Amino acid sequence: MIPAAVTIHLPPDLLHAVDAQPIDRDAFVEQALRQELARRAREQLLASLETPHAESLEMADLGLADLAQSLPEDDVAEMCDLSAGTPVQWSDGRGWIEDPT
Repeated sequence: MIPAAVTIHLPPDLLHAVDAQPIDRDAFVEQALRQELARRAREQLLASLETPHAESLEMADLGLADLAQSLPEDDVAEMCDLSAGTPVQWSDGRGWIEDPT
């Protein structure tokens, strides 16, 4: 992909701090932007996990075993091993917790 040229305006003190880094300005700004975008994506994911969509809660309430039972047998064998992992359940205010049953 060919990089696109953009013009940004930075306060002089910030520009001097960037230029003092042992990496060229373009690479530094690119790295900083990628890190910030990744941080925001993680933040959005955490927010989503804290307040899941209603359909996600319905699926969680049904449980993996019920979902697996509704699938054709060949699909279940390919998609999931119901004996693997740790059973979990959704708890309002706490998120996913280990299923006590």
